[in-house]
Amino acid sequence: MHIYTITREWLGEDDAVIGCVELRVIYTYRRGSPAVMYLRNGDPGYPEESPEIEIVRVEQESLTSGKSIWLPASEDNAEWAIEYFEARTDEVLAEAEESRRADYADAMEARAEARRDYP
Repeated sequence: MHIYTITREWLGEDDAVIGCVELRVIYTYRRGSPAVMYLRNGDPGYPEESPEIEIVRVEQESLTSGKSIWLPASEDNAEWAIEYFEARTDEVLAEAEESRRADYADAMEARAEARRDYP
């Protein structure tokens, strides 16, 4: 799961911020794969698959007894967040791929360390 955080602001008549809410879009990311013309055995390959993101839910921050908790977003805030999120799909895909690569590098580093610790 990935999280994309957004601040939604409301402006007054003089363009001063009169309110805001923190929203976060929880989503999954599946990286694509390149097309393969032919398999090693000569069979036909398969077409390219584009990367995909799927929105799981939208939450909004709420302060309760001085503590921040995340609750399901109101319908209005959820619609706004989804529209904002979808308008930035390329940015979101790039961030998700960067995060995936960093996670992979961390996993490989941990694996290498484990091998060093247990010869």
